[in-house]
This record gives sequence, structure tokens and C-alpha cells, in this order.
Amino acid sequence: MKPSLTQEMNIPSSRCDYSGRLGISDCVDLFLDIAAAHAHDLGMSEDAMAEKHCFWVCAKTRIHFYQMPKIMEKVLLMTWPENTERFSANRDYELTAEDGTVMAAGKTQWAVVSTETGKLVQTDTVFPAGLQYIEKRSCPEPFARIRDRFDEEAFASYRVKSTDIDINHHMNNARYFTAIFSLFSIEEIEAMNIKVMEVQYKNPCFEGDVLHFFKHETDDGGTEYKAALSDGKIIAFFRVN
Repeated sequence: MKPSLTQEMNIPSSRCDYSGRLGISDCVDLFLDIAAAHAHDLGMSEDAMAEKHCFWVCAKTRIHFYQMPKIMEKVLLMTWPENTERFSANRDYELTAEDGTVMAAGKTQWAVVSTETGKLVQTDTVFPAGLQYIEKRSCPEPFARIRDRFDEEAFASYRVKSTDIDINHHMNNARYFTAIFSLFSIEEIEAMNIKVMEVQYKNPCFEGDVLHFFKHETDDGGTEYKAALSDGKIIAFFRVN
């Protein structure tokens, strides 16, 4: 029972954006893929959780982007879970070059929900007994505190597509990144010069839902976004620096 999982890979062209480097949402995909692989190794896969009548829910994602790898560049992808809180557990990620240079680092916050009651389940009841946790933290700073203080008028909207849907028939966590960046041109994305991005998932959304996007400029030069349905129900908060 290994406390971490490391995979060596060459960045395929299918994971790269217009710049010829790993795309932001593709980086999120890689992190979620290796998280699923490690969870399987630890006996916490989707099927294993279903047998316990519960499932994983991702509440927050934070990623630091330092230098995205190029097409076919060899990298090491690593993940490990942090020691659990009562009703949540963080998982860390690092994407490094062959020489050990960190190219991207992230963390996600997860919770476990009962399929029978819809309530949170204590995370230590699903983690394997005796697992030795790694003390290293890829993103030691706390998740952002994002308040609902956005512009009154939405600046853009996005309709959730069939290709955005995951195995639970909700919008896939990584597709939130795809959705928000689809609202901007390449020139606008380059001007953002994104170094850190965070998404906080508030409520699930489904195929056909229309997400309305609102924004707020922060005092530190960043931008916060809100995705909400027409009735005002908040689906997610975003923060970009």
C-alpha cells in the first residue's frame, strides 16, 4: 500500500493547446486521472465506494502553473493524499520535469457522500487502515475565501454539453476549466498570464443547463468569477491570478 503514486509520461499532442504546451484543463485531467489510479490502488475506486454505498465529491481545486511542458516532453506526475479531516480530505499533485523542476502543482479537496442518505460520511471510514501519509504539501497555502460580490450583469454564458458529463451524470470537474476558458479569445487568455487558478464547486450541474458567468476584480490584481443558473443557484466560484 503505497502512500503516493508516480507515473512517467510523454505529453501527447492531444493534451496540448494552441501554444504546443500542456493545456490548463488537460493538466487538471492528468491530475484527476492519477488520483483515480491511486484511489484504485488504495481500494477507494468508484466501484469500491459504490459497494460501501457512497461516492467521492470534489469540493475545491487549486493549481499553480509554473511552466507547462511541451509536446512529447517527458515528465513525472505524482499524487498523494494528505491526512484526513473529519469530513474532508485533500490530495496533492506535482508535475515535474526530468530534472525535478516543478512545472505545475495542485491540490483538491474531497468529501464522501452517502448514496442512501445524501449526507457526508467520515473520510477515515473509507481510507485504508495503516496508510502512512506524506507530510509534503504541494500547495501549503489555504484555499481562497471567495464571497458572492459579483457584477449584477452576466458577461457570458455556457450551455453544458453531453461531452461535459461524467460517470455520475454531472458536469466533469475538469470541464469547468474548459467552460470558462471557452469564453475568452487566445489573446485574452494570454493577457491573463495565469499563474494560479482555483475552482470551488458549490452545486452540480447537468447536460443542457446554462451557466451564466459573472466577474469581480480583486484588490490583489486577480479576478473572481461566478457561474450560476438563471434562477440564481450558484454552481461554482473561480479565482484567477
